[in-house]
Amino acid sequence: MRSLLATSGLAATFLIRSASAEPARAAYLDLSFDALMAAGLSTADDPLIEALERGDHDPNRRGFTLQNFEITGTGAVDPYFNGEAHLVLKLDRAGETAIELEEVFLATTSLPSGLQVKAGQMFEAFGRQNPQHPHAWQFVDQTLVGARFLGPDGLRSLGTEVSWLAPTPWYFLVTGGVFNANGGTTYSFVNEEEPPFYANVEPNAVQGLEDLQYLARLAQNVDFGDETSTTLGASWVHGPNSTGEGATTDIFGADLYLRWKPVVNEQGWPFVQLQGEWMSRRYTQAAGQDEGGTSFTDAALWDWGYYAQVVWGFQTRFTAGARWEEAGGDSADSAPDAVLSARRRASSVLTYYPSEFSKLRLQYNLDLVSTLAGPDSGTNEHTVWLQCEFLLGKHGAHKF
Repeated sequence: MRSLLATSGLAATFLIRSASAEPARAAYLDLSFDALMAAGLSTADDPLIEALERGDHDPNRRGFTLQNFEITGTGAVDPYFNGEAHLVLKLDRAGETAIELEEVFLATTSLPSGLQVKAGQMFEAFGRQNPQHPHAWQFVDQTLVGARFLGPDGLRSLGTEVSWLAPTPWYFLVTGGVFNANGGTTYSFVNEEEPPFYANVEPNAVQGLEDLQYLARLAQNVDFGDETSTTLGASWVHGPNSTGEGATTDIFGADLYLRWKPVVNEQGWPFVQLQGEWMSRRYTQAAGQDEGGTSFTDAALWDWGYYAQVVWGFQTRFTAGARWEEAGGDSADSAPDAVLSARRRASSVLTYYPSEFSKLRLQYNLDLVSTLAGPDSGTNEHTVWLQCEFLLGKHGAHKF
């Protein structure tokens, strides 16, 4: 075996070729490093900031936060499969390093009839933002409804996903998946680490098909001329939850993405992006007790939430945006606390991209927490975040 290291600018590709007489056989690995950091000030104190910013990779304190340091490896395994892995490191509030295997999966590349199969640990194809990594978000922090229903770290698990691109004149994608329903990243399902309610079941017991989690998604593109395109999506995920035998969770979602870009543009500018998602969760709660001894009876809790955002690329390498979010429902009434209370938040953001490998982002949040339970109820909070990102290596560039 012999190895050839090829570099171009910041991109690094490791190419390994066989010394045998089979010149067509080759494998490669694209390796990259992405760092996401933030600094901020807030009228809220640090414990409340952590309650307001529920995402695992959100900035969660006054001062400085290392939100995410991602090591990514992608490549062609052979003519039939691609492989992808994402290893993430971050610093917690105490300055200790935490490591997580975010994704590692295999994807087919040559199945007929528009089919593709993925298998491994992956972000599930629910909605629009959940499959995205934090560096691809248009705002500094995770959405309220995403953190509340899909979990602080997004909905991801071990399993398999099958997608079919229909042979229609327009883009029409059907996706289905089967996954483990337990773990720290299956928040609304069998999650012992930080469930939305109490945990009262064996977290690793898979005795039948009812102990797994099932996903379905439809996505369709609708174009309006050469300058405007729209993607409509609908998602559903079902599985058991932590409160007892036979208790289940269903999450329903609808999403919309609209992009306008003139035919005559400069490096993709100007443009306008509209994006929104609505979700509803039906959580069947089994009778039991939480750690504090509070008793719960059998109940079906319906919760809801949504966000709507607009991003305007008003000048080359500059974007401005605004986002409005709400979340509430039965959980806020049955177990009012900083995690489940009704929430509303307005955000504005200004982003500068020196290149496709870096960005600077300034964001202001107004948390309307008049319904937040506890001693801070009735107090609105103002927060400013300054975020910086840099990328080393070959990685998907920012989507302008």
